[in-house]
Amino acid sequence: MRNLLIVGIDPGSTKGCAIIDLNGNLIRLISSKQLSLDSLTQETTNIGKVLVVGTDTNPVPAFVDKYSKQVGAKLILPNNKLSLKGKRRLVDNFLKGNKEFIKIRNKHEKDALASALYAYRRLRSLFIKIDGYLKKIDKEDLSNKIKEDVLLKNIHIKRAIELNRKLF
Repeated sequence: MRNLLIVGIDPGSTKGCAIIDLNGNLIRLISSKQLSLDSLTQETTNIGKVLVVGTDTNPVPAFVDKYSKQVGAKLILPNNKLSLKGKRRLVDNFLKGNKEFIKIRNKHEKDALASALYAYRRLRSLFIKIDGYLKKIDKEDLSNKIKEDVLLKNIHIKRAIELNRKLF
């Protein structure tokens, strides 16, 4: 199965994009004035299947909304715009163990990373619950498929497992 991804986007004249996996590991940071909707879609879908798109603002910026619809991903946004302090805390906590390996080149990449990390934090307990349940029934190999079904079909874990019984 392809990598499942969480993509954080910072729209604007210079767009930022952070791509992380479902374990919260950074895969790629991108920023560019030439980053169009189509080029971002191609860039991210070449890496894997975008399951979740995160943004740091509410309401959702048009570019982020269009992107999430184009890739068929679930959109995660805060109730209110994330504060600078909140974004800094998310990124700084993430960098504590990874500082020597990660180079954030500008505020666009930092905001995109904060958006991806925010989405990941909102979903982390669900991912842990899914993995725990699958471990009990000795089906950890279905982790990505169940996570995808739960998020994109908006169904309960047990229902997703029932729908995937043929994979047993």
